[in-house]
Amino acid sequence: MTPVFLQNLRGWLAALVRLYSTRIQVFAQKAQLQVVEQQSLDQQTQIVQLERQLDARIEQQHLLLQEVRHQLQNLKIQNDCLDQELRLLKVQTKSEATAIAPNNFDFDRFYTAFEDRFRGSMEDIKSRLQVYLPYVERAIVETQTNRVLDIGCGRGEWLELLQAQSISAVGVDMNTDMVRKCNSRGLEAHCADAITYLRAMPKASVAVVTGFHIIEHLPFPTMIAMIDAAFEALCENGIVIFETPNPENLNVGACTFYYDPTHLHPIVPAFAEFAVLQRGFKVAEIVRLHPRHAEQLQDSSEVALRLNEIVYGPQDFAVIAKK
Repeated sequence: MTPVFLQNLRGWLAALVRLYSTRIQVFAQKAQLQVVEQQSLDQQTQIVQLERQLDARIEQQHLLLQEVRHQLQNLKIQNDCLDQELRLLKVQTKSEATAIAPNNFDFDRFYTAFEDRFRGSMEDIKSRLQVYLPYVERAIVETQTNRVLDIGCGRGEWLELLQAQSISAVGVDMNTDMVRKCNSRGLEAHCADAITYLRAMPKASVAVVTGFHIIEHLPFPTMIAMIDAAFEALCENGIVIFETPNPENLNVGACTFYYDPTHLHPIVPAFAEFAVLQRGFKVAEIVRLHPRHAEQLQDSSEVALRLNEIVYGPQDFAVIAKK
């Protein structure tokens, strides 16, 4: 071998050694990379497990918060009932001290007798209320919720009518005498303030909220609070029905409205429609009902037609609004 060949051979061997050294380094770095990747996967798994644990803790805290809210609502109802009893006790004490009210005056029984005298028979009222059944049945289908709440259920005509249709209905009224009579006929009714009861209900839990001849008894802020509370209690596509005397009929606006001394002021249809829409309902309908059964003017003149409308026209109207 020549010196030149030996020199070249040494160069080739040195290059081969460097090549193998580089390959060893590459294999070592690849192994380190695989270790890092495995550690990253392990960390991701731990992160997922921690996220699941955190979600479980959040859900547990959410359920606990709901329970606390429910307990607070129950306490609020109890407190409102106690406040009401205290107010009644103060009124009774003041009345006894000043002799303003007659002895043994029972307002609840007095008002029940008033209803029996001026409201009409229970069969007549049930016949009038049948007009609302198609609205209720449609709302039950659209909400998939067979539950109706009647505010100011009174003698229970509406509850009885719904029960006959296999519709689950609950009534609320402040009159203990009327609630007792409803319960005696197998109807579910509770003696409670309507707004307090509505606010204590789970949100979106009923298909229909009704109130027949209720809103004319309420101060304006209370009426708005009732509309808001009903809105919260209703399911999506649920409806509210409020029936009230129609002051468009002159005899109602000037006379029969004031038969009931607890009436505050008449509600006109246009305002009732505006109020429910302004408080969030999507659509509203005014249904005029119960025209007077009397002989109308036969004259076809514009004046006669207008007189027939305002004298013999509908004595009640209902605002029906959809959430």
